[in-house]
Amino acid sequence: MRKPKKIVGHIETLDRDGVTGWATGPASSPRIELLVAGHPRDVIVERQQRLDVAQNYGPAARDAGFYISLRGIAPSDSAALDEFLASVEVRADGVPLRSTASASRARRTITTLNIVGRQIGRVFGKRQDKAHADADFEQYVERPTRLAQQHGRELQAAHDATAKIRPNDILVFVTARNEMARIPYFLDFYRKMGVAHFLFVDNDSSDGLIDYLKLQPDCSVWHTKASYKASNFGVHWMNYLLGQFGVGHWCLTLDPDEFLVFPYCEDRNLHELVQFLDSEQRDHLFCILLDMYSDHRVSETIYSTGQNPLDVACFFDGVGYVQRENASFGETYVQGGPRRRIFFRENPSKAPAINKTPLVKWGPNYNYLSSTHMLSPRSANPPHPHDHLAPSGCLLHFKFLSLMAEKAKEEIERKEHYDDSIEYKNYHSVISQSRDMLFFEKSVRFKNSRQLCSLGFMTTGQWF
Repeated sequence: MRKPKKIVGHIETLDRDGVTGWATGPASSPRIELLVAGHPRDVIVERQQRLDVAQNYGPAARDAGFYISLRGIAPSDSAALDEFLASVEVRADGVPLRSTASASRARRTITTLNIVGRQIGRVFGKRQDKAHADADFEQYVERPTRLAQQHGRELQAAHDATAKIRPNDILVFVTARNEMARIPYFLDFYRKMGVAHFLFVDNDSSDGLIDYLKLQPDCSVWHTKASYKASNFGVHWMNYLLGQFGVGHWCLTLDPDEFLVFPYCEDRNLHELVQFLDSEQRDHLFCILLDMYSDHRVSETIYSTGQNPLDVACFFDGVGYVQRENASFGETYVQGGPRRRIFFRENPSKAPAINKTPLVKWGPNYNYLSSTHMLSPRSANPPHPHDHLAPSGCLLHFKFLSLMAEKAKEEIERKEHYDDSIEYKNYHSVISQSRDMLFFEKSVRFKNSRQLCSLGFMTTGQWF
């Protein structure tokens, strides 16, 4: 990661509703101002988290994103609107960000790159567009692939059964550390769903996890003592294995506490789901992460190895979610649930993202960029096509079990998680002060996939 010596950034979207983009520099959070026809306008600049920018420029650039509403400023007449938008300028500490037209061409160039490769992108547009396209290709394709190869050398095969993988198998990829309590049910759940093979990275567990996985005929496991943080929180390891074994397969990239729910999953399996996605020429399934909890304190939500976590944590927040489309790379950025409501109550904008794209038909040069929140190519991020709704899913997330107390202490000491493990510091603070009752009057008991569709957390699309 490098802190820029000058202002870097650009405008990403500009329409009658508002302007989105990002900018960072030596001061990390430069002053953003809007000008129309050269005259400054008094507007509210809403800061946004940009994990992709932080990945390249360090944690201080995490809030580099911005949104400026143009409602009440932009004219309603179409002809006048075009003239107005052409006169809009955004500056960061006085430095003009890339023009709207240039940003638009760059977005088209990125799309072209993702479809037909770098060579066509190089001849698309003018010389300035070529420079931007090459920079984007480096940032979103070449660099992640290079880092995956580099960090892949940190992995040592402890049990390699990948020769058993068949062409149409659905695969699961996981990074885990000391998750032995969760893994038996995790494997059983996804086996029943239709997964044929599991590929694990064990980050130096001390609870017997690696020995257990070696005994499983449908599991391959790699061991590493390398830094989880230095590997972009396991992303580089996952990208390496996905590139080696996942290309051409439908792949689920998951944490051990995440359980997929999709439309009709009570009666249909993953093969039926991906068959429909293939028929629509979709290569991914967008999901919302639903944090599950009990009607007791987190510290009193006791979980036993091999148990269905729904038996002890069957509630989720029914309200309190916020989203913004196309936050950075075509994804829909979503926050909410008890982490935003309780653990980040003082600063909800810092709450973790809960938008994920865990199920992807992996292709050459595909890479996750920020956990499974965002990936390259850009086309694999939007939840739906432009002209209709596609099926989407939910990941039931069972983080808030009694296991959390010890886990939080361990991760605070290790300092291997994002932003100096701030998330785990918040967990530890709330639990240690006995403020860990997550249940409230708007909590909803989970029933089935139809319930989540009716509540709007996921959609059936045109699948019936």
